[in-house]
Amino acid sequence: MTGKGDDEVMSSMAGMTSLTPESEQEGFVKTANQNYVSRKSVIHGTRNVEMKGKSIIHPHCQIRGDFANIRIGRYCHIGSHTILRPPSYQTSLGKTSTATVKKQLPTLIRKTEKDGDPTTSTTSTSSTRTSNADDEKPTLSTISTKSSLTTITPELKFLPLLIGNHTLIGSNCVIESASIGSNVRIGSYCVISKRVIIKDCCFIEDYTILPPDTVIPPFSRVSSGVGGITFHTDESGKGSEEKRGAPGLIMNDPLPESVAVTFVDDSLEQFAKFVGEINNDENV
Repeated sequence: MTGKGDDEVMSSMAGMTSLTPESEQEGFVKTANQNYVSRKSVIHGTRNVEMKGKSIIHPHCQIRGDFANIRIGRYCHIGSHTILRPPSYQTSLGKTSTATVKKQLPTLIRKTEKDGDPTTSTTSTSSTRTSNADDEKPTLSTISTKSSLTTITPELKFLPLLIGNHTLIGSNCVIESASIGSNVRIGSYCVISKRVIIKDCCFIEDYTILPPDTVIPPFSRVSSGVGGITFHTDESGKGSEEKRGAPGLIMNDPLPESVAVTFVDDSLEQFAKFVGEINNDENV
């Protein structure tokens, strides 16, 4: 039995980009775990990309497994023209390099006119001066010294990218999050910035941009707007408090707990529909 909240979520999902095969016959590769990967997708570092099974990678996707490990759960859909890239961060202590620097220091040289041999004088060698000091003419010269200079350069590293089960990602998205939970819906044309953490059972609407290091709590419905984060503490939204946060991000009324079931059923239905269309195309 579904409530009013479920109807609103399903109506919003109906507006998402369809994840069915495109009209063009590009073909898909079926793996041993029943994953379907488009031949037009680009996967870098295939050894670092793990798909647990029955997931779909649509055409023109880019998966950057050459940076770090990428783990995709079961019954996941990655829309066309979407980029999956592990998040990066800079270490406080990076690579150290040592360079040798030459310096020239002025030195006092006393030259004796009689023998013409220069001798270097310092404060400690005043007792070694000869008696005929009048014949000595002091001059300035330079000597070369070597010293080492150590510099520290910050090093860029990457974190693994984790995607839970029954998660659908729309088309034309850029995903650089650290973790996306299970039963998550991400619309089309979304930008999930670096090191973002999205908990389970969340709905990210189309054209949403999540700033770096954002944490989305479970059962959240997020969209882009003006004026910061707005989160209603009660289900009705009346008399609730508003919490301002990152500009341009709005967290609407929390999703009902039943989405934990409806999202699973929806992902299973879409996978079965996708496989049916693939088989029909092969039989034709």
